[in-house]
Amino acid sequence: MEEENDNKIWIITAVVVIALAGTLFMVRSGEHGKYESSAKAIGESKDFSAYKNSPLDKK
Repeated sequence: MEEENDNKIWIITAVVVIALAGTLFMVRSGEHGKYESSAKAIGESKDFSAYKNSPLDKK
């Protein structure tokens, strides 16, 4: 009886660890393109800006 409970504890622990790892992977992969797309949007809006030839912009 006690051995059966020990097995259940390990199975539950393994399921929780796998679920956390899967969640972490999904969150990390979802954030991967966020900064890249933000930089692209900023670059595009700057191209159509009234200040695109600003003397403050050092290229």
